[in-house]
Amino acid sequence: MMEDPGLKLEKETNSLKLLREKMDKCSSLSKDMCSILTSFDEHLMKLEQTILPVYLETGNLQRRQENIDKILDRLDYVIQYYNVPKEVESKIRDGPSGCLQSYLECLKKIQSSINFFQKNNQDCQELVELSTLFDDGAESLQVEFRNILYRYSKPIPAITVLDMLGMDDEMPADEDKVSVEQIPDNVLQDLIKISQWLQTHNSEEYINVYSSIRSNVLTRSIQNLKDHLKNSSGSSNTLTVQNSPQMVNS
Repeated sequence: MMEDPGLKLEKETNSLKLLREKMDKCSSLSKDMCSILTSFDEHLMKLEQTILPVYLETGNLQRRQENIDKILDRLDYVIQYYNVPKEVESKIRDGPSGCLQSYLECLKKIQSSINFFQKNNQDCQELVELSTLFDDGAESLQVEFRNILYRYSKPIPAITVLDMLGMDDEMPADEDKVSVEQIPDNVLQDLIKISQWLQTHNSEEYINVYSSIRSNVLTRSIQNLKDHLKNSSGSSNTLTVQNSPQMVNS
């Protein structure tokens, strides 16, 4: 049985009408979506225009801060050399006696500062002051070296020399032995430190000082021994070496 053409046409018409309504609705939705996206894009552009300068300026500020920190660190590094003369002047003036290690550290700091100014600012007043302090410090070390040697360089008594000459190399180990210790170990270490510093800084006068003082002590020790032997020999023309009371009692 064939469908009524009128009904079929009506159905097709209704379908087309429904399709047109849906298409119109989709078109309206598409327009609304485009409008929303356009508005969103405009907002993004405005936000970018607002944020981008802030971002760039923040980056510039960070770089400036880093540069300032570097400059401050460099200033601190430089200023420490300018402060050295005031820091060490009193200690250099006081001399190394009783504080040799800290005195040598002050001289090391002075030398480092001199090297800095000679490289970067040779015309500054601080370089003159540092050079003067360094020369004074070197001279004080020379004087300290000489004073220590004088203080601990005493002639060996003739009686002690005779005791040492009369000692038997084969004496039992538990027997008392005569020993001569003119310079204590701690004082000897100070002399070594001073001589090493002077040697490093091309100041070799201490060698002549050491040679003069120690040779004088040796000469006086020998002279004392000769005088003792002469006195012990009495009126005899022959010098007879006599043992000391210590050797006689032993």
